Amino acid sequence: NCQRDILVKKWRSQLEVEQDESVIQWIHNFFDILLSNWHTQNKWFNQVFPGEPSVDTLIDIYIDVFNSLDPSLNECIDTALKQVSEKMSFLQDVQQVTKQFAENIVNIIKQNGEC
Repeated sequence: NCQRDILVKKWRSQLEVEQDESVIQWIHNFFDILLSNWHTQNKWFNQVFPGEPSVDTLIDIYIDVFNSLDPSLNECIDTALKQVSEKMSFLQDVQQVTKQFAENIVNIIKQNGEC
């Protein structure tokens, strides 16, 4: 709960600070925050619970974070879609940023031998 709350607050704070940026940039920056957080939390988890795999716990936290974002990623994307003229290009950008985040998480998990 604590990590979820911290990450949800970072999302809200980021939206306030970066309100002049594009939704793509918001998502990209938030994914960077999540990747950094994963490294930090994985290290902490492995120190506190040696020998226990951290991946399931961290994935559960991230699922909780995504479900708790306000406004949600979907709301931000929907709003942006109404404002952009090149909708397909915008969606391809969202897909690319999301795909890169997913690949980064998978690579981190593989590097830690948890997959």
